[in-house]
Amino acid sequence: MWRDVERLASGLNLPFRRPDPFPQNSVLPARVALVGLAQGWGEDFSVAVYAAQRLGVFGAPSFTTADGELFWGNDRLEQALAWAKRGG
Repeated sequence: MWRDVERLASGLNLPFRRPDPFPQNSVLPARVALVGLAQGWGEDFSVAVYAAQRLGVFGAPSFTTADGELFWGNDRLEQALAWAKRGG
């Protein structure tokens, strides 16, 4: 998998850095969210968890433009580049 991602990045002239740590353990936040859903605060908790990870998101891969727009997946690379070129 890593070699495949490195090859894709290289073919697009993009730098590649493995996320650290990988994989990230998400069991505890998932369990807390489940408890929170039963108690009425789970949705707010889930939104807060993802907002706290805003710049540290990895996977799919993900791309964040200078204006903060987030694009998920290698199939969105062209859209992310076009968005960044036009300035948002």
